Amino acid sequence: RLVATDIDPERSLSINGTEISLSPAMGLADVIHAINNSSAATNVKAEWVGSDGIALVNTSGHEGENIVLGAPAVVDQKSALGQVPGTYSGTYEIAVTGVNNSTNRPSIEGFDLQISDSGKPSDLGRLGLRTELLVDGSIPADLAIFVTGSGAVDVAVEVLPESDPDLRKYPASPFAVEFVSDSIYTITDMETDTVVTTRLYEGNSAIRYQDVSLTLASTPNRGDKFYVEKNSDGVGNNENLLSLIDLGKEPIIEGQTFSEAYLDLVAGAGSRSRLAQLNQDAMQVIKDQAEASREASVGVNLDEEAADLIRFQQAYQAAAQVIQISQRMFDTLIQAG
Repeated sequence: RLVATDIDPERSLSINGTEISLSPAMGLADVIHAINNSSAATNVKAEWVGSDGIALVNTSGHEGENIVLGAPAVVDQKSALGQVPGTYSGTYEIAVTGVNNSTNRPSIEGFDLQISDSGKPSDLGRLGLRTELLVDGSIPADLAIFVTGSGAVDVAVEVLPESDPDLRKYPASPFAVEFVSDSIYTITDMETDTVVTTRLYEGNSAIRYQDVSLTLASTPNRGDKFYVEKNSDGVGNNENLLSLIDLGKEPIIEGQTFSEAYLDLVAGAGSRSRLAQLNQDAMQVIKDQAEASREASVGVNLDEEAADLIRFQQAYQAAAQVIQISQRMFDTLIQAG
C-alpha cells in the first residue's frame, strides 16, 4: 500500500510498466479514476485517503506484489504522485488480541514491522503507513500524547470540527453502502470504486454522507448493500404521490384542506356572480322608472301635439273663410254705391 499526498497531474506517471494518461486540468478524483481505468493492466487500484491523498493498493489476487513507479523523462524528478521512481515493497504484521464487544472491531495490542538492516524510518511512508494518531469523533477529556524512542520526530496537532462540511471532500455521488458485519458498514464511491469510510451502525440512526441522509426501515444484516444514485431511467415508486395525498389532507389554508379551500373558492365565486346579476336587474328597474318620470315631467307627447296641430289648422281655415266673406261683402257694397 503506497500513500501519496503531493499530487501533481502535470508530471508523468507509470505503474508496473503501464503509462497512466494524465492532464494538468485533472482534479484528485480524476487522477483516481484514471489510475483505476488501468487496473486491469497494472493490478493496482487507487483509493481515496483523507481529503487530499491517494493510496495505491494491489487488486484482488495480487496482494503483496511490488508496486513499481516508472521513471519520468527528467532524471530524479518525482512522479505525478510525488514519489520518486522505484519499486515499493514491504511487509508488516499486526497482532490482533481480541474483538471489542461494544464496537465489533479488533483490538490491537502490538504492532510489529519487519524492516531490513539497511532500512530507515522514512521507509514507513514508502510502505503506505501514516505515522499519525487519528481520533474519530469528539474527545471527552484532555488528550496527552507521549512520543518515546530515539531520533528526531515532528509533532503536530490538527483539530477538525465536525460542523464544517468543507473540511473533508470526497468524490461526488453515487455511492454504495455495504454492511461488512451486522453493525459495521463501508461507504464506497462508485465512480472511483473507492472505500471512503468505515463506520459503526448504531441502531436506527441515519447514514449520512455528502448531505445525503439514508434511513433504513429494518435492521440490516451482514452482506446487505444499498446503492444511492441518480434515477436516470425515470423509474421510481409512488412515495411522492402518497406524500401529496397526505398533504392534501392537512388543514394548511386557514384551517382548510386543499379540496375544502378550492370548493369554498368556487362556491364563493358563483354566489358573488349571481348576487351581481340580481343587483344589475334591480338597478335596471330603477333606471327605467327614472326615465319614465323624467319624460312625464319635461317630455313631449307626439300624439297630443299632432291633435293640437290639426285643431289649430282648422281654426286658421275658419278664420280665413270669415276674412274671405268679409272681403266679398266689402266689394259688393263698393259696387252698389
